[in-house]
Amino acid sequence: TIRTSAAPHLTPLATTPAPALPAPYHTLEHDDVSDALCSFIEEAGGVARRNHSSAASAANAVVDTVRALTTPTHPDDCFSVAVCSQGDYGIEKGLIFSHPTRSDGQRWEIIQGVPINEFSRSKITATENELKEEKALVADLLPKA
Repeated sequence: TIRTSAAPHLTPLATTPAPALPAPYHTLEHDDVSDALCSFIEEAGGVARRNHSSAASAANAVVDTVRALTTPTHPDDCFSVAVCSQGDYGIEKGLIFSHPTRSDGQRWEIIQGVPINEFSRSKITATENELKEEKALVADLLPKA
């Protein structure tokens, strides 16, 4: 589920699988298509936050995530799920962040080595910065390590 104004780094595009990336995912390039897609996703997220359907949308996201985690992922596929970062893909350790993932139905793993282009990296960094800002705002409420 996308909850930030920064666009996702992986987007399902069933007709354009990228090499070395599980189909049907493709790393976005910075062009008119990705700009339009990013705007659409950002706008849809804003509408969902203001709309009564956001509770139903959140419930569907939970069901989809549980299903993805408890069902073996096809070898040529993956899904995104927010997990506590261990530093994968350069994301600050301890942030809850979406990663490309697969499951054997009992255990999940982050897929390592997905290529990230400059445009995608800028969106990932923007999302990470937003999350860091949010974490700083509630730092007094978090347990001390």
